[in-house]
Amino acid sequence: MTAFWEVTGDDVRIVTDRHGLDLDDYTIAQINDELDTSVIEIGVSYYTEMDDQQASVLSDIEDHLIANHYLPVGIKKKFNNPE
Repeated sequence: MTAFWEVTGDDVRIVTDRHGLDLDDYTIAQINDELDTSVIEIGVSYYTEMDDQQASVLSDIEDHLIANHYLPVGIKKKFNNPE
């Protein structure tokens, strides 16, 4: 990650909670370990505002959860990259 942002289990938990997933700490840590931080780092680098960076991180985590079937494909996203 960049010197300005590090993805944590808390970030993963924000996304899973918003989708109503009740995952244990072990599963949250496993998901966090699976994340492609290089993709997240690229996304964060497009934004200078902290709120925009967080939105980017949460959107990328949500994409990971969908791609790895923690969330169903075709689900309505609750987090999107800033415009």
